[in-house]
Amino acid sequence: MKNRLRTLGVITAVACSLVVTACAGSTTKSGRGGTLTISNENGGLWTCGFNPFNTSTNLLSTGNVYEPLVFVNTLQNQKVTPWLASSYAWSNNNKTVTFTVRDGVKWNDGQPMTASDLIDRQAEEIFLMARVAMARLDLTSTDTDVVLGGGILAARHRLLTSGVEARLKREAPAALPRYVEVPPVVGAALLGLDRLGFGMAAQSRLRDSYLDRDTV
Repeated sequence: MKNRLRTLGVITAVACSLVVTACAGSTTKSGRGGTLTISNENGGLWTCGFNPFNTSTNLLSTGNVYEPLVFVNTLQNQKVTPWLASSYAWSNNNKTVTFTVRDGVKWNDGQPMTASDLIDRQAEEIFLMARVAMARLDLTSTDTDVVLGGGILAARHRLLTSGVEARLKREAPAALPRYVEVPPVVGAALLGLDRLGFGMAAQSRLRDSYLDRDTV
């Protein structure tokens, strides 16, 4: 098999909650009266940075800029309120979640939003994370494995993976996308086995046990 010169890992997640944060106190009053309660989970002060294109601070802003499929209220015992999705349902032993996109939703240019638009947008965001990391490491023209992990990519939905791969091929033709075939917890378990001095045989048994459970 061809030797790869570099490996880049990209872990993805689906953000299904709107996170509201503040720079100081836990409550404030709006100009029209009433009280806005802020979930300051960290309990400390920090510098405000709400630029969604700044990877160092975009966690503070993306929830406010991009509307989610559902809104999870951390102040009301994780209460879920449909947002861009009108409903959702779990299946396949809670390995699959199906969202129904709300009718009548439009983009800011007036065009109707579809389920395929959401998949395409997700592919764009995954690709952008990989491209930024590759550019910072000067790997865009290098023979590089791009390891893609996370629950949504593990499902290997062809519309999503093809969107990511097409963008990678355009911007980094030498890159080779690879997909993690075991859940993230396996990585932590492998580190534990290594710390305890167990050999490759124990690590292989761990990987095989998860693959046998059809978690891919």
